[in-house]
Amino acid sequence: MRSKTIAIFIILIVLIIALVIGTMIFFKDRFYPRTTLNIGPEQLDISLKTYNTVAEEIMNMLENKTYTVIDSYSNEHNVKLNDIITEINKQLLLDKVENINKKLGESEYTLDLSGVILLDQDKINSFLDKIASEKKESQNAYVFFDESLKEFAIKPEYIGNIYVKNVCDLFKNNFDLFKNTINLLDLNAYELPEITKDNPDLLSDLEKLNSMKDVVIEYSFGNNQETLDMGTFHSWLSLTDEGLSIDKEKVKEYVKDLNEKYTTVGKAREFKTSLGNQVTLNKGNYGWLLDTEKMEEDILEHLNNKESIKKEGIYKKKAESYGDLDFSDSYVEISIANQRLWMYVNGELIVECPVVTGCVKDGHSTPTGVYSLTYKTRNTVLRGPDYAVPVSYWMPFNGGIGLHDATWRSSFGGNIYKTNGSHGCVNMPLQSAKKVYENITNTMPIIVW
Repeated sequence: MRSKTIAIFIILIVLIIALVIGTMIFFKDRFYPRTTLNIGPEQLDISLKTYNTVAEEIMNMLENKTYTVIDSYSNEHNVKLNDIITEINKQLLLDKVENINKKLGESEYTLDLSGVILLDQDKINSFLDKIASEKKESQNAYVFFDESLKEFAIKPEYIGNIYVKNVCDLFKNNFDLFKNTINLLDLNAYELPEITKDNPDLLSDLEKLNSMKDVVIEYSFGNNQETLDMGTFHSWLSLTDEGLSIDKEKVKEYVKDLNEKYTTVGKAREFKTSLGNQVTLNKGNYGWLLDTEKMEEDILEHLNNKESIKKEGIYKKKAESYGDLDFSDSYVEISIANQRLWMYVNGELIVECPVVTGCVKDGHSTPTGVYSLTYKTRNTVLRGPDYAVPVSYWMPFNGGIGLHDATWRSSFGGNIYKTNGSHGCVNMPLQSAKKVYENITNTMPIIVW
């Protein structure tokens, strides 16, 4: 009985030893149960599989692997690993699998593929060039004027698709990680802009420029208003080492435009005469005359002080009214051809008389046009190279040319002016000159045609 028990015990020992040896032999080139292998984001169940089997499965994964490459415009491009490799080093792959330090129990391993995938640099470059066929350089963020908001804003940086010099190496390094997606921006594969939208200097510039955004200067020209706000003067602003600067030349250009728009001195006017005919008046010194120098100074002062204001335009000379015809129904009218003068006040004819104008024969013809009264005075002596004559009423309107009485004349009108006219002045009968003198003002035009 005892010998039988010993025999059974020996048999069990032999079986256990055989089982252990068999298990060791079985797992010599294969993995234990409940074992997984991570290859990048992929997970492979390698339980009970031989090294060769695992290597073959990984080879199959690599040969069928497709990557999604995202460019700087978020476009997706697919590329198969087989299309950009020279080869897959099968022996190195098998060595890496065999060198995994196996452990009993539930285990999880990560496989390092470095050196296994041999990529073709020319093929990679060809692929990268294909997805960036139209080259666009990166652009820095910058400050610009937003027309809709009427203030300055920051245009964000733009990332182009010009690759850095070592882009191929950056690209290749990601294949060892076996990622499904490769984002070229994350790789820093592009030549990036130097200035971004959160750049402190850029933000500081924005703040300085927008310090003017609430400034509004409004000039009135009769019923017309000219509003000077950021929508207009933003292009005048620049930043220097000293701070915010205003372009004086652009201020001058702006005032020049105002001058062309609102100065009427010397501009053509259509006028219906007392005789009913229509004449064009395009000479003379009467009208609105903008003081461009003072306007420029005024604008610069308000802008530099960041001051909003409403005010009238600044003139050197003023007319009686605004519009195409800048005078109303109060004026003095002289016809050279008819040698006659009319004076209207508020549309009422208060003076009509014959006159004698500048002598045509001597080249002293009275110039035509629309003029302003320069001043008026009583009892003065008019002097010239060959004359000195006293007058009771003197009303100059064009240099030394003016309206005055001429008591030395016995008659007026007709053709006297052609051979015996004045030195350019408008000679009038005394009482007519008196009436004109009493009613004329410096905003009342003197119209000569």
